[in-house]
Amino acid sequence: MTWGWTLHFEVAFDVDPGTVAVDGDFTDLTDRVHSQITTTMGLGRDGSRGGTASADLNNRDRALDPTNAAATYNLVPMRHARIAVTVDATRYPLWQGYVETWSPVWPEWNQGLIQVEMVDALAWLALKDLDVDLPAQRSLQRIAVLLNDAGWPLGLRDLVGGIDNGIWLEGFTQNGANVRRVIEDTADAEDGELYVNATGQVTARHRHYRFDATSVLTVGTSGMPVASVSPVYDTTWLTNIGRIELEDGTVYEAADAASVTAYGPRVFPVRDLPLPWFEANELPKWIVGRYAEPLLWVDQVALAWRDPDVDVAQLAGLEVGDLVTFTHQPPGGGAVVSYDLHVERLRHQIGRGDSWTVLDLSPYFGEGVWGQWVNDIASTGTAWVSDVATEGPKWAP
Repeated sequence: MTWGWTLHFEVAFDVDPGTVAVDGDFTDLTDRVHSQITTTMGLGRDGSRGGTASADLNNRDRALDPTNAAATYNLVPMRHARIAVTVDATRYPLWQGYVETWSPVWPEWNQGLIQVEMVDALAWLALKDLDVDLPAQRSLQRIAVLLNDAGWPLGLRDLVGGIDNGIWLEGFTQNGANVRRVIEDTADAEDGELYVNATGQVTARHRHYRFDATSVLTVGTSGMPVASVSPVYDTTWLTNIGRIELEDGTVYEAADAASVTAYGPRVFPVRDLPLPWFEANELPKWIVGRYAEPLLWVDQVALAWRDPDVDVAQLAGLEVGDLVTFTHQPPGGGAVVSYDLHVERLRHQIGRGDSWTVLDLSPYFGEGVWGQWVNDIASTGTAWVSDVATEGPKWAP
């Protein structure tokens, strides 16, 4: 049976991981895909980062057999791999990273397979340890410097807004610092985004990037049909006390007293952040300001590619951080409910049988007062920090 998309799986067998692989470097292995390919990118519910992909490849001719001295291909770890689909003559990248394992599968029925497990660029950066002596700087600037020092190619990074965005960080010095850990700590210091995108670029977004977003896709009653949906109304996101402890032991805290009374104390502690005082003063307010009340949101939706009303091109074009709208007609009647949600983790399963996209989602908070402060920074060039309730406005140095 012919579907409305064409899968592509390619490997650059002769390009080192720290070098950018171009179109001519890749060998097409699509015809060897045995059943399906799965890809994952974005932030896990447990806070884990790092995308993965996997595929089983037919290998009866032993061209990919590591036990075969005459194997056709250079079977070594950390070879560039990329996965894409073509829909209506347009090619959409879904995932790019490295093959970490070429494991033979020898089932009892003598069907020769190679199991391919893949990791993204964060796994490569985890192999890099450096002596670092970093000045006070903005978060995206720090990430750019670390990528430079690690020798990561300019063509494989996407730091939106350039190095002048992000919060300020204190200076940081460490011998033998792990590059991945320091980059992740930098993103975590401001609750920003860090992931590897569908074209293999290390991607960083400062925490204000999602303000004033526009939805790129509607699913549910008023849009693309979903195969399954997981709505949640609980205390998962509920936080009414934000507590930030700096490396020197100084603590900054913000609390919503009404929320504490109504739901009990729900503390979100963050420790050992390299923040100056004016950033540490604002981060707990950022947390409490969004999460002091219980939220009803859609945790996950799954969409089946074979559904004739599903637009595969739209699903293939999604990125982590995109805003999507979920709509639902309650069974008891009344108005259609609608929720705007951000894509936190994006998973594709493409193969000869059922093909799916699964989205892990989080609530969207619009712009609000935080966005207004960002606009002030953009227009004045000065970081606005304020404890409005008790101190009035003040300006960071």
